[in-house]
Amino acid sequence: MDEKDLIKQATIEAIYWWNDSEDFYHKCFSKLDKILENDEYWEFFKKKILKSFLNNYSIRRNIPESDKGFNKYFNELKKTAFISKVKKGDIKVIDEICAVLKCKMDKYLKGKTNKNGKEIKGKNTKSLLSKIAHMINPNDYPIYDNFTKDSLWLRVKKQQNYKLKRKEFDEYLKYKEGILGLIDEFNRNKQFENAYSVLNDYKGTLAYKFFIINERAFKFRVVDKLLWFEGNKRNSDKKGNNFTNDYLYCYKKFLKLMEK
Repeated sequence: MDEKDLIKQATIEAIYWWNDSEDFYHKCFSKLDKILENDEYWEFFKKKILKSFLNNYSIRRNIPESDKGFNKYFNELKKTAFISKVKKGDIKVIDEICAVLKCKMDKYLKGKTNKNGKEIKGKNTKSLLSKIAHMINPNDYPIYDNFTKDSLWLRVKKQQNYKLKRKEFDEYLKYKEGILGLIDEFNRNKQFENAYSVLNDYKGTLAYKFFIINERAFKFRVVDKLLWFEGNKRNSDKKGNNFTNDYLYCYKKFLKLMEK
């Protein structure tokens, strides 16, 4: 699949998932500060929305399994300035709060063991925090995970005079720099024209209404989906599987159906 087709496919995915759930998540997480301050809101949000969100984005495992541990993590998050800083677009907040929360959870879990008797420690929740930040402020925070990070690195290292090292992408700040560099490259090559041509086919969708006035958020989602495809293909190749997106045609037909 060439770059043009890959961008079109990534755009279809971005449109579909914004319509499917991300528009709703954006509205919910933009009010996360109010939700965390109200026990009734929190219990409803946690059970009905947050746990599904964590499962859908494969980040539930990053938080202790018990309800008490779950509450502890988000209580510690509430004590930080994470939400207000995300709303202001402070890019350093992901790395900073990730380190704070890991330290807090290490202390909370000290002495606790799993079923095999192994000591449980706090986990790196950078991917989780990036996804929450993206839902709060999608114009300033691209989603961060291992698939997209590895795909981004493979693209960046092919560029002439690249200076970043692979390990530097473990920092969210450097990761975002790499994403913005890729977006600049696509802008120079007019690659996003292909994305907008797809978006303009779905003017009756929630995705169109949001993305047409939130250009940075749209480009973040398209690039994220593109890098995710590449990561999944590599993973499938390693396992001897043939990675294909058989649902692309169905996605397109279904999106048109939802406009009617």
